[in-house]
Amino acid sequence: RPTAMAVPFFARGDLLGVVAVYGHPTRTFGPDDLSALETLVNQAGTAVDNVSLHQEAQRLSITDGLTGLWNRRQLELRCREELDRAVRFNRSVGLVFVDVDRFKAVNEEWLHTGGDAVLVEVARRLAAATREIDVVARYGGEEFVLLLPETDLQGSIVLAEKVRRAVGGTPVPHAGKSRTVTVSAGVAAYPHS
Repeated sequence: RPTAMAVPFFARGDLLGVVAVYGHPTRTFGPDDLSALETLVNQAGTAVDNVSLHQEAQRLSITDGLTGLWNRRQLELRCREELDRAVRFNRSVGLVFVDVDRFKAVNEEWLHTGGDAVLVEVARRLAAATREIDVVARYGGEEFVLLLPETDLQGSIVLAEKVRRAVGGTPVPHAGKSRTVTVSAGVAAYPHS
């Protein structure tokens, strides 16, 4: 009779490891023990699956499905938090509203798949041009918002110009073609605006 038993541990269809139980030489395991361990490990796998699905649902509820940026709902929540913080601690917070210029022409020439490719690339360039503490969100359509904690009006203007150059500086490729995409930006900051 065995003094050890092992059961594979799966979650979301992937093997995560093995649960092994070792007994004392005087205590051996039988078929009922193995069955109980399999049941326990399967329940643990189901619990991990449920946690993973819950986390994925939470992530999807606050991110834009196309660009992976935060969505408008999450942006509005963060704007309230950052403005409250700025007011409470007498700090600055900047906001840059970014709009892709002549986006209708992109969709007409490259169709919606090309328009989507442009939005994804613009989102990537916006995220690359900002700091880790900044919030980059898709506001809707071809509009994006950058929330800039600890940034005054002048700093927000500087970032808006950096973003404008980052987006328009290199053509966006799609399906063997490329085109220059430009953006317009509006800037505001608390307490200046």
